[in-house]
Formats: sequence, structure tokens, C-alpha cells
Amino acid sequence: MRNSMFAVGVVALLLRGAYAGEAPANAPRIEFESKLHDFGQVSQFTPSEHVFKFKNTGTATLKIERVHASCGCTAALASQDAVEPGQAGEIKVTFNSQDFSGEVHKSITVTSNDPNQTDVILQLKANVIADLVCTPLALNFRELGTAAAPAELFVKAFSPSGKKFKVTAATPSVEFLKAEIIDPPKPQDPCQIRVTVAGNPPAGVFNATVLVQTDIEKAKPITVSVTGNVLSRTEVTPQKLFFGVVCSGDTVSRDMIVRANSWEGLKLEKVEAPDGLAVTTEETVPGKEWKVVVLIKNAVAKADDKPAGNSTMLKERITLSLNDPTMKKVDVAVYALIRDCKK
Repeated sequence: MRNSMFAVGVVALLLRGAYAGEAPANAPRIEFESKLHDFGQVSQFTPSEHVFKFKNTGTATLKIERVHASCGCTAALASQDAVEPGQAGEIKVTFNSQDFSGEVHKSITVTSNDPNQTDVILQLKANVIADLVCTPLALNFRELGTAAAPAELFVKAFSPSGKKFKVTAATPSVEFLKAEIIDPPKPQDPCQIRVTVAGNPPAGVFNATVLVQTDIEKAKPITVSVTGNVLSRTEVTPQKLFFGVVCSGDTVSRDMIVRANSWEGLKLEKVEAPDGLAVTTEETVPGKEWKVVVLIKNAVAKADDKPAGNSTMLKERITLSLNDPTMKKVDVAVYALIRDCKK
């Protein structure tokens, strides 16, 4: 009995698997000749078209309910909304490659009343050959001295598709950047753009751009990012001295460096420091660098200024006098927490 019941169950499962997924007796069925099309190499500004053909191999009217492209760069349209049994239809696709370069993959979803495959995914491939490329798209001048000789980097503009063009403008976004167009010696050679940091750029990190425009119709300007770090003519590091916790009676020190980044003959003429701080100086690189040592000698936590924990916050300032006409005096803040460390 148990064996016969098992056999009946197996037969039921087999029958269920045989009929699973079958469409109703009266139902449409959409069949495409191909669900993939490869455009191959296409030009960047030339739209490409393809027609996906399908047939209703079912026994009821096939209704195309929706045709949806994966992005706005692709347009898709069905030849008709309803296709009778045995009849054919088309999905016309237009691919606009304007904003692409290199290998591109896109999809179109066709939604119908086919009960077995409500959504059919059609695939498009293309290798877009750009009409215009600039390389590199990012320039980094790294560290620059304000008085150094003008620094320069180059951008190449060329056409992988072989289209003839001319760079009509290269426009920097800041005044201290200059962009010069250098026409190629031969028409097929890349055009070069010399980007120069000149004048008096402000000290610190900068982020700028150069906008490259050509006479290629429909081509959008290409933005090249330009970054760098302009060093001060004279640099003092650090500009704040933190001693942390200093026990009463101790003598501790911190170092500073005064460096001429883009000139010779630096002199540290004078250092002014308040009582309780001692300063020594040493010219470590003649005309270029000085070492400044700041000491807290015999630190004392004032009896009349002790917050919880028997400690006093030291806030002082030292002043460096230099022979740099652009930076004659530099103030450096000094901080320490003087604590009575005796138990």
C-alpha cells in the first residue's frame, strides 16, 4: 500500500511538471528573431538605428503594452500595438551615441500580454569611436613656489575617429592660469595645449579648470581639471605649538622650521617671547632654513588660577621677525596645560 501511494505521488508530480508553464489554450506568444544587436563601431555624433523583428506565434491577439529604453540615449517604438496570430511586428530602436565613448551596453524592455513572458529584454551593443578626446583630463601641479619660474603641463587633443578639427579656444577658470593652443606640425598629429601657472597665484591648494572648445559640430566643450598647491614664499611650520600636559618644574621643548620655498637669503632677524618661554635659533641651511626651539622652563601652575585637578592653561605667543618683505612678522601661538603632578 505504501509503495502504491508513493507511485501515485510520483506520477502526480510528473504531470504537474509536464503542464507547468504552459500557456492557456487561447493565448498570444511573442517570439523575436534575435534579442541582441551589435552596432559594432559607430561615430560619436551619428545616430544608429536597428529594427528588432518579432512574430505572434500564439492563438490570440498580442498586445504591446509598453516599450521602455534603459536611458534617454535610446529611443524605441513598436510598429503597432496589436498583432494578430501569425502576424509580425517590429521594434524600431535609435541609439544616440553623443555622450558616450568606448564600449556601450543598453537594453530595451518590451512588455506585452504574453502570459509566459510578460517582459522581454532586448540588448544593444556598440563601440563608440569618439570624435574628440583630451588627455589627460586632470592636471596636478603639486607643490609650487609663488616666485618660482612658471610651471607648465600639457594636454593633448585628438580625434580617434580621424575627424579633422581645430581647437578654437582653451579657457582657464582663474587668472593665474594660462592656456596656449599649439597647432600640430601635421594635420593628423594631436593638438597640444600648454597650461601654465604664472603671475602671483595665492598660497594654498587650488582647484581650477580649462575649458577646451573645438570646431567639431555638436561636440561639447571638454573640461580639464587643474589642481595644485602653491607654497608660501616663506613657510613657518607649525604655526601653533601644542605642548600638551606639562608637570610643574619640568622643562620641555618644541621645534619649528622657518623655510624659504622659492628664494635665497632668508634671515630670522629677531624672536620676541614672553617670560616663561625661552627661544633658541639655528640656521640649518644657509639662506634657506632656520630651526627655532621653544622651551617652557620650570613650568609653574599658578596658585590663584587652578581649575579642578590643580592645573593652569598656558596661552602665550611668540613673534618671529623675518627679512621677507611679504611676510615680515609671524605670530605663533603656544599652548600648554601646566599641572601639579605631585601626589
